[in-house]
Amino acid sequence: MAQNVSLGRLDCFTLLLINEGDAEQSRNEERDMTTFDFGYGEVAAHQHENGGGWVADTAKVSASAYVGEKATVFGYAKVSGNAKVSGNALVFGDAEVFGNALVFGDALVYRNAVVYSNAAVYGNAVATKTVKVLTGFPYTVTITDNHIAVGCQMHKKSIWKARGEEIIAKDGYKKEAKNWAEILNLLSEA
Repeated sequence: MAQNVSLGRLDCFTLLLINEGDAEQSRNEERDMTTFDFGYGEVAAHQHENGGGWVADTAKVSASAYVGEKATVFGYAKVSGNAKVSGNALVFGDAEVFGNALVFGDALVYRNAVVYSNAAVYGNAVATKTVKVLTGFPYTVTITDNHIAVGCQMHKKSIWKARGEEIIAKDGYKKEAKNWAEILNLLSEA
């Protein structure tokens, strides 16, 4: 059997004040929401505590990762571990950067790219798929869509193919230059 419950005049007034207070708090929270325009209109975002770069609320960046002041991470991208994103680099889409990976300069890491381990994607490099990381050489070799990085030297695959031996010789590896050039020619085909 249903019962009628009367709250009385004071109780109804109190409920009205509580509801108005909740509505006001909700309006204040909406006003306080931080947004950032990543180039596609403003979205909810925050500045990462480690570096101050902008991160969309849809992206995931661990506290241990670094996102530099001018770098951005958005979409559903993930950055974790000791990974560092800095300079004007953009990490977005479903891309993942983790381990001790570095993304810097004007690099773009997006779509389903995976940058991991000690890989370095920098300069004007673009990574849209999993980068290849080769170790066991004097320097880590990172292969992106169109670039190959050997230590601090990153060039388009076509440059390595045309001038790889010369570039390596100038870096002080004259004896190894011919072998490296052959390896880089093979890698530029990958």
